[in-house]
Amino acid sequence: MNENENNNTFRSGDSVHIAADMTEMLLRAIIMDKETKNDDWFKIGNVKLAYCTAIISCKKFHDKIGH
Repeated sequence: MNENENNNTFRSGDSVHIAADMTEMLLRAIIMDKETKNDDWFKIGNVKLAYCTAIISCKKFHDKIGH
């Protein structure tokens, strides 16, 4: 298998699982955001962390596949 075939296998194989994980992280952050009251500073901090984690994961995946 050459390097190009390896890249295609990675993109079609693992990327589905990674995309599902990223979607789950984003949905979790959105749900947390909807359930958090504006005066609960601790939960607001956790929501920010959840969004940041999802964004960083998306960025790392984007960089890994070379786009």
